[in-house]
Amino acid sequence: METCNTTDTHIVPLNYTLEHIYCQRNIAHLTDKSLMNNIGNLTLIEGKNSDNGHRGNSSLGSKPYEKKIDSYKNSNCMTTCNIVEKYETFTEQEIIDRNNEIKLQLNKYTNY
Repeated sequence: METCNTTDTHIVPLNYTLEHIYCQRNIAHLTDKSLMNNIGNLTLIEGKNSDNGHRGNSSLGSKPYEKKIDSYKNSNCMTTCNIVEKYETFTEQEIIDRNNEIKLQLNKYTNY
């Protein structure tokens, strides 16, 4: 999906790690706990010591979405950058909405 959404001039690094947008520590606040590992709550972020100077997933820890925004904006991952453009906050409803958007994109690019 990332390579389909980017241009030929954008190089997709191979050192991405999986990041929970809504932090795992706050799972008790979700009415539907299955949303924690839903694709709508997951994104890619650079690994530690990446080429662009990003400090990586471990630097984000269990910070709330509002404190992750700058890291997401500076990511090389266009999918991650787009989260900040679309969502001012990230709650249970945003996980559901983003899940539906990703399903449509994956269907478009993979023909499933």
